[in-house]
Amino acid sequence: MSNFKLLSFLFLVFVGDALACSVPKPGYGYSLEDLIDKSDNIVIVELSKKKVGEPFIVYDLKVIEVLKGEPATEFEFFGHTEKHESATYTDHNDAVFWFTQAGRSEWPCCICGPDHTFEKGFKYLFFPDLLGATKSAEIINSEDDLWLNFVVNRIK
Repeated sequence: MSNFKLLSFLFLVFVGDALACSVPKPGYGYSLEDLIDKSDNIVIVELSKKKVGEPFIVYDLKVIEVLKGEPATEFEFFGHTEKHESATYTDHNDAVFWFTQAGRSEWPCCICGPDHTFEKGFKYLFFPDLLGATKSAEIINSEDDLWLNFVVNRIK
């Protein structure tokens, strides 16, 4: 193999991943406090409609409660995977959740943010302005949820 071919191969191998996502979605790497403080809108949403297509899954989300801001009454989110992750970290009481990059949604290669999924029958604490944060679409099962209460108390 010539030096040129070898260098070209190594360039593609090492630079390909670096170029896959040059600018993460807003909210990436934010602390819990920054996520809440810097978000213009924080809402609780539920899925109203899901359209599976190529290359995206389109989720239509209906706002059921406004916690902060003056948001739209509906949001559209484009996802890539159908596998719904329903982990709540025991209503966010599990210490693992409180580490900066832990969250319900996976962050696959090349989409510049978490791949949030939504299903009927669930409520989500949603940060529509900062969807690059792993905690920007967490499932909320009860009013006693620790993440929900942390957010509400921080907003006050």
